[in-house]
Order: sequence, then structure tokens, then C-alpha cells
Amino acid sequence: MTMTTASDPLGPGTEIQIALLLPAHEHLAPDDALVALHRAGLDAASALFIDTPTTDMSRWPAADAAFREAIAAAHPRATTTPLVWARVRTAPEYPSVSQIEMERYGSQREPAPRDPSWPPDFTGVPVAALRDRREAAPGSRILQHIPPGDGWHRVAWTRFDYPNINAVDLLCECSIQQLHHPDGHTMGFAGNDTCAYRSAAAYLRALSRQREFPHTAPTALRDMLDLALAGEWLGQPGGSALWGSNLYLQTVSILLDTDMPWDLANEAVQQRLIDINGAVLGMPRPARTAPAGPIMDWDSNAATDGDWLIWWSRLDRRYQVEVIRDPAHSSTGQLTVYDHEADDTPLHSEKVVLSYGAVFGPDAGDVTEWKQIAAAVVDARDG
Repeated sequence: MTMTTASDPLGPGTEIQIALLLPAHEHLAPDDALVALHRAGLDAASALFIDTPTTDMSRWPAADAAFREAIAAAHPRATTTPLVWARVRTAPEYPSVSQIEMERYGSQREPAPRDPSWPPDFTGVPVAALRDRREAAPGSRILQHIPPGDGWHRVAWTRFDYPNINAVDLLCECSIQQLHHPDGHTMGFAGNDTCAYRSAAAYLRALSRQREFPHTAPTALRDMLDLALAGEWLGQPGGSALWGSNLYLQTVSILLDTDMPWDLANEAVQQRLIDINGAVLGMPRPARTAPAGPIMDWDSNAATDGDWLIWWSRLDRRYQVEVIRDPAHSSTGQLTVYDHEADDTPLHSEKVVLSYGAVFGPDAGDVTEWKQIAAAVVDARDG
């Protein structure tokens, strides 16, 4: 890996380059995208990153300005601010991630046919959405917002300020595309889900920031989380913070140059530095004390208490089983079986896994397992 400083009309930049025939590495890398780039004719993947690009639009090159204007036009209700601007060097041919996936995993998904008029280095939208829309609107043509063919694919880590909310997201030239229908109207679609350049940009960005985290320690995960929550781009592949942040352990793996750091993450959770939902880092949960005894009143048929209780059921008109959240770990819960006829005495209690943190309710597979545990306890009790 080589990393150098660069001067650019948009401001000072950092250029990073890696060989695509990489030796074995510990961390997780977007191998399908890197293989696609190599097969398309590149021996190395390279990108230029410009943090806080200039707001003086007169200094923006035409292609960069066109992409920025397209982003703003696609989000008319928001004020858009590029936080990091990136250009990824394109390949002589089209890098098909879908083709690599089909060969490697036996995927049945067929890449959508490419229009021969598209330049070879224009990623376009090789997704089923394009094929479906063109079949539904014969004669439609793609609108290219950014002049293709200049040897770069642009990627932007962008902040969106809406009247009542703000967010960040990673966009590339594939993210903002439209089809022009023969009757005059346009139809939007996005093709960034299979863009090799976008994946490579996120990966190279994470590599470029490895030196900021030289120590593999639980505190490093909290440092990364604080940066991500502040809107920093550490190499996250997207901006959605639905699960607590947009920082995944896969990105942490690259930043620390290590395999998936599950043990390190669990240690950070134990130290109340972070929380983990699936593989997403989030702020630690507030310290709380779990309630004692059954939460649901025996005469209640409510779904849950709306706070602690994740799932409950009754067996043989005598036993009540409840699964409540673990106050220290979002991925675990406590299953308890109570005997209502014995003053709600707990007969059995054990920790259970909460798939995906049960953010949107219990997973069906988890519920099946909980029913089996409860039934076994009751059967053993009643002989």
C-alpha cells in the first residue's frame, strides 16, 4: 500500500493505492469488487480522497460539479454538503461484481444487459431494476448526469440537512441515475449496490485511516464510534444508522487490520464503552436493573410491557414463561418459567440469544427455541 499527499482544485488530498493481487490478509476486504477490478484490467486500485472540499464552486472541475449538482437535485428538500470527495481510478473494461458473485457463489442472479453506447469505464446500473424498468418502458434511455470516460468514478460522503433531521450517506455516480421515458418523463433508480468502485472507495478509505488506530484495544472501538457518530467517514459502506450507528465490525476489522474482532467488541461492551446490535456498534445502553418476578399480570393479554419484555406465553393454564432484555447486553435476554399456582415461583431461568437484538421484536427461530425450553421445563416438572 502506498499513500501520498496530493494537490487538487478541490483542496489538499490523500492518494492511496494497493496492488490488486494482494497477499493473504487478516482483515475483511471486499474481495468480489477487487477481483472484478483486476479482471477488468487494473493491476492496482487507487483513489484520491479530499476532506472538506472547497465551497468555491468556480474551482470545481466540470465532472465533479456535475455530480455534486446531481446529488443536490436528487434531494431538493435537503441542504447537501460533501464531507469527503473521492475519485476512484476506473478500469479499461466494466468491472462486473455480479459476474464474480455468480462464479464464486453459484448465484442465479443474471446481470442486466449493458447498453453498448455506455463507455467501458462507466459503471452505470448493472442491476435488475434497470432491466425491469426498461422492459416496462420500451425506448427509454439512461440519463448520464456525469460526463463519463475521464478515467475516474466519483464517490462522495455527503451530509444531508433536512428541516427536522440530518444524515450522512455514501453516494457514487451509480447512486443518482434516471431513465428518460419516450413520453418525456423521467424515472429514477440507483445502481450502487453492485458498484465495484464504490466498494473499493470505502475499502481504501478504511486502509487510509488505519494509522489512526495503532492499538487493538477496546478503547479504539469507542474512538471509532465517536468519530462515526460525528459524521466522519472511516470507510463505512453506507450512512444508515438504523441499528445505532453506521459503523460495522467489518469496517473495524479493516481499520485494525485484524479478523472480525468479536472478542474485542465483547470486551468493549463489558467495559460499557459500546453496545453491539448484530455487528453494528452503538452507544452503551443506560445501566438499568431488571425487574424481579413476572412482568405480565396473569390476567393481562397485552403483547408486551413495551419496555423490558420481548416475548411471553402461558402453558397448561398454570405456567408463564417470559423473555426479558439483558440490561447489559442487547444481544442476550433472560428466559424464566414461573409457576403461577405457587405464587409465581421461578422454576427455571437461563440466558438466551436475541437474534439481531430483537430490535423489531423476537425472531421466529428464537421463539421456537424458547417454546421448546419452556415445554421441557414444564414436562420435567409435571413428570
